[in-house]
Amino acid sequence: MSGIEEQPLREFYAYWSRCRGTRAIPRRKDIDPVDIPHLLPSLMLLDVHPGQQEGDYRFWFRLVGTAICDIAGMDLTGHWLNELFYPGPYVSYLVGLNREVVTLGRPTYSRTVLMLGGGIHRRTTSRVICPLGEDPGRVTMIVACQVFDSRPTWTPMVEEEDYDFEETRHCLLA
Repeated sequence: MSGIEEQPLREFYAYWSRCRGTRAIPRRKDIDPVDIPHLLPSLMLLDVHPGQQEGDYRFWFRLVGTAICDIAGMDLTGHWLNELFYPGPYVSYLVGLNREVVTLGRPTYSRTVLMLGGGIHRRTTSRVICPLGEDPGRVTMIVACQVFDSRPTWTPMVEEEDYDFEETRHCLLA
């Protein structure tokens, strides 16, 4: 399905597609996380707010699943995306993915490798980010599902020291 390799992300994207029906994007009320309980730990809902400049956006975490918070080392709910961790390339990358979804009104899939300690500690994460909106062509929220590889040990991403990432896949979805 559209080049998505991870089964939970394929399920999430299929659910989002069913919810939109004949519309370009589903409304928030069309999405009920209770319909996909096994994905709840990996789900995020973000509100889309206008930024200071035309075409710029800010993203506020309305809901963040426990699997994501465990990896981040904190509950992300109620925080702005651009204020997480520390300013840097990875946060800018995540903001850019979300901006792409809002601007194009289309879902996106991406995979990155997170690296700590000069690459000694590596973790692969993949995500599907999908738009939500009440009016056609106007994205007001984002719903996303993010999964991580199953390595048993990982240092939460709260330290700035020696941290990097690499995008290994990125594609727009239909």
